[in-house]
Amino acid sequence: MSAVGLMAAMMAGGAWAQSPDFALYDRGHLASVIYSGKGATAGLAAQMLAGDLQKITGQAPVVATRLAACRPNCVVIGDLESSLVKQLAQSHHIDLTTLSGAWERYGRVVITTSAHQNILLIYGADRRGMIYGVVDLTREMGVSAWEWWADVAPRRAPACVRRARHVESAFRDLSRPLSQ
Repeated sequence: MSAVGLMAAMMAGGAWAQSPDFALYDRGHLASVIYSGKGATAGLAAQMLAGDLQKITGQAPVVATRLAACRPNCVVIGDLESSLVKQLAQSHHIDLTTLSGAWERYGRVVITTSAHQNILLIYGADRRGMIYGVVDLTREMGVSAWEWWADVAPRRAPACVRRARHVESAFRDLSRPLSQ
């Protein structure tokens, strides 16, 4: 279901509105963006997501490196080497080995902490996978990759909620050529 269809179902009071899904933003409440990782890549991905959220909502989310800055809802971004990703995966029984050794793949899962924080965890097998996870999320939010090149402005929306399910990017066999 597209982000627009999802928002329409929520506004119509459908079953989606009662589900325990993750709200990136809803009625003025905006998720914060937390990032963890070596180098500048995770910070750049977090700033990109924050910028896209601001374009859609008109509000700037909190961007931080510590989970203590997590509002009731936050997006945590990191790769498999990130200490925060490892900590969350261990405490919430998330199997990171499915991406271990892979290139440019990501996982995304919604978790709830004992402190009643809802976290959308985006973790990459590597730095590129982490970025792909963020870019795929912003695409689902309605932000076009053409926004920067062709002035395709994203539409503002009153809410954006993601399904509470575990998502992993597709596997591509790198031993086979892309074309024959």
